[in-house]
Amino acid sequence: MKFSKNIIDGVEATASSTTPANATPNITIAASATSDTITAAIATPNMTTSDADITDIIKLIIQLQAQNEAILEQIKKIHDQNVQLRNDIQSLVKSTK
Repeated sequence: MKFSKNIIDGVEATASSTTPANATPNITIAASATSDTITAAIATPNMTTSDADITDIIKLIIQLQAQNEAILEQIKKIHDQNVQLRNDIQSLVKSTK
């Protein structure tokens, strides 16, 4: 089963399930900080995965994406502060020479 849907701002979340022989049920989520595509693969041996299950997983993925974006924003702010601090230190060193 494969379920794909554009959810917000053109972000496409894709989830697929397979039933491999002798496998343990697992969920694999692949995402990239530079990509607008998030993929979830659900291995469910001897089980079926309903669209409702996949929809719940996609909702979780969207929540994780929002959290990741907030974390990336904080990292960017820290980086900007570090750049400013470096510039301030360089100016201070030059002024003391």
